[in-house]
Amino acid sequence: MNATPRRRGKVCVVDDEPQVLELIRAVLAEADYASDGYAGGREALEAIDEEVHRRGPTGWCPWDVLLFDVSLQDMDGFALLEAVRSRKGFATVPVLFMSGARLSDDDVERGLALGALDYLAKPFSVTMLVAKVHNFAELGRFRRRAHQTALALEESEAWHRELFDGSSQGILVYDDRFRIIRCNAAAARSSAGTWRFLGAAARRKPKPGQKRGGWPPPFSRTPTGSWIVPAASCGRCPAN
Repeated sequence: MNATPRRRGKVCVVDDEPQVLELIRAVLAEADYASDGYAGGREALEAIDEEVHRRGPTGWCPWDVLLFDVSLQDMDGFALLEAVRSRKGFATVPVLFMSGARLSDDDVERGLALGALDYLAKPFSVTMLVAKVHNFAELGRFRRRAHQTALALEESEAWHRELFDGSSQGILVYDDRFRIIRCNAAAARSSAGTWRFLGAAARRKPKPGQKRGGWPPPFSRTPTGSWIVPAASCGRCPAN
């Protein structure tokens, strides 16, 4: 079905009763929410798969809230939710279930375990529907921003890590007390004599009555050849 223009948020509504589906979309439109409506679980899944394909592996769900009827004829709401959760970008989208029949405690627990946040019992009031959609839409937007921020940070960290480890120039990283806490492979190669000194110092036994101090520190080496030195143990680094 054609979507109404996007306004306060966007909702995916799945219900196999045409009158109920249109009534819910009309209520949402009145509350200034856009919506897409689907008359069955398989129709909704086809639309979701088209969105996943169009947006790519790093895309995000285009809807802020998923509103599913539990008692769909072709595919019940539980199976639909389980299938949706496996799609890229849909793992944390808020889901609200609707049901015209009284659900057992087992059904409620099953829905919650699959990731549904709440249930609406039909018939429900317009005020209750809009209030729940509004709250979950806010949550959906927050989750989307958090997910996008996390992806951006991962990409930035990977880029800086590649730049640091792959640089042909020696790079040293200092803490706020000007102690070396990390160097890349190029710096390690150019300071081979220093590293040999540290290796010998690590094997040297302390003199009688002398305690082994915090130097040399327990170096660890990354898969790319860079060295990491715990800052707390770098106070007496010969290079400082």
